[in-house]
Order: sequence, then C-alpha cells, then structure tokens
Amino acid sequence: MTVDSTDIQRLKEAVATKPVGDLQSWAATEEGGIDELLRKIFDAIPTMFLPEKAAREKLSVLQYEITTPDGPRKYFIKVENGTCESGEGSANDPTASLTVDFPDFLRIITGNLAGMQAYLSGKLKITGDTLFVNRFEGWFKRP
Repeated sequence: MTVDSTDIQRLKEAVATKPVGDLQSWAATEEGGIDELLRKIFDAIPTMFLPEKAAREKLSVLQYEITTPDGPRKYFIKVENGTCESGEGSANDPTASLTVDFPDFLRIITGNLAGMQAYLSGKLKITGDTLFVNRFEGWFKRP
C-alpha cells in the first residue's frame, strides 16, 4: 500500500478544519474507513523518520493503542540502528506504550495537538519511559 501526498494533504486539511468530534465520522466515510486511514498513516511513518536525530539509539519501540468506535487498534514503531519500521499489532517489550482516542491521535500526528499537552491534559496515557516518548517525537518530521 502506498501513501501519496494527496492522502496526507486531505488528512491535514480535515484535522485542521473539522471539529474534534467530527473526525471519527469523517474518517469512517473515507475509502476503507478508520482502519485504512490508520494503515496509511503507519505505512508513511518510516518515510518521515529522521535517522540523524536517533543516531545514538540502539533499539526503541513505541506501542500505540488507538481507541476507535470498533475497539482498540494496535500499532508499533520500531527504531533500531538508524532504521525505522512500523506495523500493525503488538510489539514485544516496548520502551513505552501510548493509549489515545483516534481523533486526538490524528491531531497529535499532524501537529495540531502537542504530545506533551495531550499527556498533561489526560488525552494521552503513557506507560513505560515517559522521557523517551518526548525524545521519540523529535525523530520524525510532521506530515
């Protein structure tokens, strides 16, 4: 599956213009719905990786649990020795795990909600190494 710039642009426009409460219904009407949108986002993450920012990291894994109307969706991002991969499912022994509602996830990844602000306001729950999550965010450019 490929993610093109049109997909990213439509996502950014939707998040910037729609009320938070409308983002789930908007995503559900997109081709493939929420699940396809999440797959496209996580497929694109390695292309946004800035390896020079994570040069000293040997192995770091961030686990996401994204709450949707149809139940939680699990994805991971793994950074190891200057490479990045992401995928659907659970990772073994993640450095940190994040739990977030789907609309807030969209706002965070597009830069419309700062990760730290989401955490402090209770919209993002972190288990594991909280300081790592703050560093991790800087290893990627925003779409």
